[in-house]
Amino acid sequence: MKRTTSSNSEPQSYIESPLSPLRFHSPLSDAGDPPPESRYVSPEASPFKLEYSLFVNVIAFVYSAFEVCDAACYIAKENYMLNCGFHDIFVFFMDQFLAYLLMSASSCAATRVDDWISNWGKDEFTQMATTSIAVSFVAFGAFAVSALISSYRLFTHASS
Repeated sequence: MKRTTSSNSEPQSYIESPLSPLRFHSPLSDAGDPPPESRYVSPEASPFKLEYSLFVNVIAFVYSAFEVCDAACYIAKENYMLNCGFHDIFVFFMDQFLAYLLMSASSCAATRVDDWISNWGKDEFTQMATTSIAVSFVAFGAFAVSALISSYRLFTHASS
């Protein structure tokens, strides 16, 4: 698909683009600081990596709460809440999926906090963020063990 540009404007290079991370932060760029009315947001200022980590941790918490309720239902009634033929497959898939998501989100947030510390130093926020990332890695460990258990259950039931 061909991009169209206005006839009275010249195409911008990558460095001149308002979305370029090199626009205001590169020593090679002579653009200087952005004007105060600019809506340009620095990629370093974006909290997306931390929001991604929060979002994944919330999803993991909700799924874990569902699994606790499912296990309690099985203990009480000897029947799962999700009573269908693919319970073991669903649990296996979700454990694997959430373990990989937690590892991804924790690693992403760890690089963001490391960048933050190297640029602005260590403060109370970075200490709390580092603790939160450590807890996310512990949660990953729990999901990894859960994935091993669910894979054992899935493949021993499937073979028998």
